[in-house]
Amino acid sequence: MKSIFNTIAAGALLAVVSATPAHAQAAGDFVYDTAGAPVGTVISVENGIATIKTDKYEVPLPANSFTPYEGKLLFGMTQAALNAAVEADMAAAEASVSVGKEVKGVEGNAVGTIEVMDDETITIRLVSDKVVRIPADAIQRNAQGAIVLYKAADLEALGVEMTREQVAAQAEAEAAADADADMTAEAEVEADVATEAGTL
Repeated sequence: MKSIFNTIAAGALLAVVSATPAHAQAAGDFVYDTAGAPVGTVISVENGIATIKTDKYEVPLPANSFTPYEGKLLFGMTQAALNAAVEADMAAAEASVSVGKEVKGVEGNAVGTIEVMDDETITIRLVSDKVVRIPADAIQRNAQGAIVLYKAADLEALGVEMTREQVAAQAEAEAAADADADMTAEAEVEADVATEAGTL
């Protein structure tokens, strides 16, 4: 499983991790909680980050989050607590992309609020009150708030003047058009099936 922290910030998780003296972890090391119960196994160590695999997830953590003790690596959370922290971050990241949520640009500054979204596009009301529509995959879900993969200036350059009513009307019209297209396609499939059945 690809580490979820490749795409979302680990802040909510790291807030509950106790920083302890550094230890040179190595792949294959077992990690235990302070009561001696297994938490997971170190699967890689790179650039000060040790990724441990629990029974559910691969979790990157600062290498100084572990304490060596009698040949073992101790960690300040149980496996269940670590899994729960990961799942909480995943849920927060998923919820970060929804109507009404504030989004940030790649420079870290707030750029606007999600006004309309569908499976393919997301419409953002910029802080200037202009509106910009971006591909759905151009926004990164993040436990600390969604990040649009554009600079604020670039979004501003793409923005257009539209009232909230105009945006809502446009979204409604497009949804109706999509529904009509789906119904037409379904009718065509049914007609083809009926025609084929009649020739048998």
